[in-house]
Amino acid sequence: MKKIIFCILTTVILSGCLSAKYKDISQDPQYSHFIGQKYQSINPLLIYGVTRDTTPQKQLHYYTITDPPGIGGPEIVSRGQLEPGSVFQIKKVLDCINCLVSSSVEFRVDLLSTNDYSKQEIRITDRFEKLLFTTIDNKIQINPNLFKKID
Repeated sequence: MKKIIFCILTTVILSGCLSAKYKDISQDPQYSHFIGQKYQSINPLLIYGVTRDTTPQKQLHYYTITDPPGIGGPEIVSRGQLEPGSVFQIKKVLDCINCLVSSSVEFRVDLLSTNDYSKQEIRITDRFEKLLFTTIDNKIQINPNLFKKID
């Protein structure tokens, strides 16, 4: 009986940990200079439709943009490619307050170069601290090998 109660409690606790919770850090001086800025991709990027559903219908909840080779798993409901020159504008910078990965900062963006993904939220996450950010002159910048700032 104790093992059953322990398993139930562990499942309940872990299921709460799997739902990412975010704090808006758009006003943080380290990140506030990104808000409203437009960037153009230099290389092809991948865009994935993601669900949080565990049901067979798997409703699309948001898109995430990443660099190749990309991501996989049962939460992926669609895959696409964004060509070099794709333009996006940063709306928010969020930090995951309960994520266990090394970097938990992500952008919420509008993809300006196509309307194909305009019906859902679009995210760019700094996977493994290599996609988005680099430090130049002690200031956090978007990786210039992947993105070019445009006016």
